Amino acid sequence: MSTLADGPAISSDPVPKTDLEVLSQEIDDVEAMYRIRAGRRVHYLAISLLPNPIFDLDTLCRPYLLIPKLPPFLNANWITMGMYQGSDGKVEHSLSWTPLRSIDSLWHPRQLDVLSLKRIASHKARVKEVEFEGQRALSKVAIFEWWIPQLQRETDIYESISRNLSPGEHSIAPDFLGHLTEQGRCIGFLM
Repeated sequence: MSTLADGPAISSDPVPKTDLEVLSQEIDDVEAMYRIRAGRRVHYLAISLLPNPIFDLDTLCRPYLLIPKLPPFLNANWITMGMYQGSDGKVEHSLSWTPLRSIDSLWHPRQLDVLSLKRIASHKARVKEVEFEGQRALSKVAIFEWWIPQLQRETDIYESISRNLSPGEHSIAPDFLGHLTEQGRCIGFLM
């Protein structure tokens, strides 16, 4: 066991690279952001592209090239990993346990772990067709923290529509089937 930069004690056993899956990615001129499943956990990775990129664009855009080059994903509850070029030019990384923002209006009684849903199709980066209770449903998630405010507003609107329905009245919105969570943090909803 070891402790990293103000974090809790962690196991020295890394998650095997074969158990890593890039769930989402966004790359701009400053950094490359990834949402990565490591076993049954989800972690966030930010790779700094300034002052010099650590990896070429082909590697950044292709998970099968990127994953083998990543540092070990320690089997612990850390949340984000930052990779950057140190002052000596070497690649360094750090882990953070700082919680990310979440949707805070959990009005529906059902909460589902987003990783428990079988993906059928991808419609957009944040919208997936999934299997839920033997039926097809749509999941919509904030794949990165900056999408939380938008999904918070959408969740609030669905709550308002649901709350203001008269008995027997049909909704103008699709059925809201529950909130989607990632390690206890609400990141979206199921319709």
